[in-house]
Amino acid sequence: MMAKDRLIERFHKLNTIEYGNFILASGRQSHYKIYADTVLSDSEGRQLIGELALQKLPRREYKLAGVYAGGWEFAKILGAHTGKRTIRVDPHKRTINGDIVEGDYVVVCEDVTTAASSINKCVDLLREHGNEVDYALTVVDRQEDAADNLVAIGIRLAWLLTKTDLRIE
Repeated sequence: MMAKDRLIERFHKLNTIEYGNFILASGRQSHYKIYADTVLSDSEGRQLIGELALQKLPRREYKLAGVYAGGWEFAKILGAHTGKRTIRVDPHKRTINGDIVEGDYVVVCEDVTTAASSINKCVDLLREHGNEVDYALTVVDRQEDAADNLVAIGIRLAWLLTKTDLRIE
């Protein structure tokens, strides 16, 4: 079985998808919620995420910026798999923690994307500090308008899985 299929299986086995009425971090209402943090804290899930993400990362020198909190966990997994430096960015508190200097090329990491408002704020903050950012990677894209919203600010979004991959209706 391919790593992507095993990761999908892991999301289901760990009961990471809940149906009901939810208000998401984006402020939107949804009939489902994805608890990616459960997979990010699972040893097999971490291994599969790292393996899949290696195929999606740029072929140039970069640092990994994790959007606090779920994206930070994702960035740490990628850092462990690549040996790259990780930075924690809290777009709501407007803080950057980690070894970063002006001019660094940064890949922004997030756990689940809906509208990508947290990534957008993170990108703004990193760019204000003189960093180059044009790429973001998420574990799960809900296939709403994250990719379009990010293209509008010059960011290409890639993902490991989508709502369709997870068979969410």
